[in-house]
Amino acid sequence: MPRNIIRFLLVTSFLFFSEVHAAQKAADLGEVFGNIFLIEEHIRELVRVVCYVAASGLLLGAYVRYDKHRKSPVEAPLSSVAVMVFVAIVLILLAMIPIIVPN
Repeated sequence: MPRNIIRFLLVTSFLFFSEVHAAQKAADLGEVFGNIFLIEEHIRELVRVVCYVAASGLLLGAYVRYDKHRKSPVEAPLSSVAVMVFVAIVLILLAMIPIIVPN
């Protein structure tokens, strides 16, 4: 079931950020290469969205693990919470690289 949700989110986010119009016909080779670069931008945007979604999931998972740790420290060690938060922060920074460092 979660696999189908992830697939649905990936497909809908790709379609949402896609601006490639099938009705346009390329008149020359320059327009074809322009469309290739346009697809590259869409894939870059898709990766950003996936990073944000994964980071959100990790932060939510870290909160749940922290709640378990508060109830029973033996069941869920605090180090797993720290690692999940660290990886989420790295994913958020990875998604912000195009914003911080312009082309």
